[in-house]
Amino acid sequence: MSDKSTSGSQLDKAVDPDRPLWQYFWIAVTMALSLLAALLFIVLLLAVGRKRKLRAGAGILISNLLISELLLTAIFFPLSSIAIYHSLAYPKDYFLLSDAALDFVRISVIYSFHWNGAFLALNRYCAVLHPRFYQDKFSSRRLLFGLVVLTWLIGFTIAVPTYTKNVFEDTLWYEDLSPDYSSSNNSSSKDHRKSLSCIRNTFGAYIPAVLIGAIYCTLFCHIAVLYRDERRPPATSASSSASPPTESLVRQRRLAVAKMLFVSYWFFGVCFMTTPIIYSFFPSTFVRPEVQTWTRTLDVLGHTFNPVSRQKVRRHCGRLM
Repeated sequence: MSDKSTSGSQLDKAVDPDRPLWQYFWIAVTMALSLLAALLFIVLLLAVGRKRKLRAGAGILISNLLISELLLTAIFFPLSSIAIYHSLAYPKDYFLLSDAALDFVRISVIYSFHWNGAFLALNRYCAVLHPRFYQDKFSSRRLLFGLVVLTWLIGFTIAVPTYTKNVFEDTLWYEDLSPDYSSSNNSSSKDHRKSLSCIRNTFGAYIPAVLIGAIYCTLFCHIAVLYRDERRPPATSASSSASPPTESLVRQRRLAVAKMLFVSYWFFGVCFMTTPIIYSFFPSTFVRPEVQTWTRTLDVLGHTFNPVSRQKVRRHCGRLM
């Protein structure tokens, strides 16, 4: 009888007539987009597994990106969306995401995703502007698999201090301390948590984002200048010979890749950098469930549209390898 009453109370919390209509719409759209993105990532991973050519070169880094994004969209985003939806009506009721181990894995996957994107940008830079160096040095499967392992090591290393601090705080009994000491310790703990989050986001999100932006902007500018110079009419048209069709086609594909990467970077900045910026510099604002609904929506939208951009970039990059 108690189990039925418990399940009934949980159902009443999920379907509350006093909830605003936008909350039902938000959770439905967010869950649907997360599941759609997870399905698309599974399809792309199956396509990579079926074709040997897609498992070489940049395909190794892209496959690692697909795995990290699949984990986020299939597991962590639905769980966090449910937690946000619950906290909208019951802000003092901690629900589902207070587990330190789950938070540790989630943070590690997010930062691994950011650094994988930085290594992919460096890989594309070498492939487009320095193809000979790319073929000799940067297309090695051993090097690329080493970069994949390095991305996960970076993610786990950055997340370890936060996980250790959370576990340590969960094992303390502050009720045995004096009120003055407990309050001062809590304020000090908040300051340490804020500084720790800033350091964590700096190494896990801001540095790779700056690297990606610098690489893609440099790549776009180089190819745009080359493309502009090549479109100018030659000074001596009689003595000059036209470029082979294959070279012209390769140049057009390189410019298309540069444009897609340049646009995807700004899309990346809007969708994926809003959350760490608000979390680092406006922590009191970030803890509000209403704010987290919008940051989570941006995250989900970014990962939902990523499979399309990944497929386009991978198709063009495969022709340049």
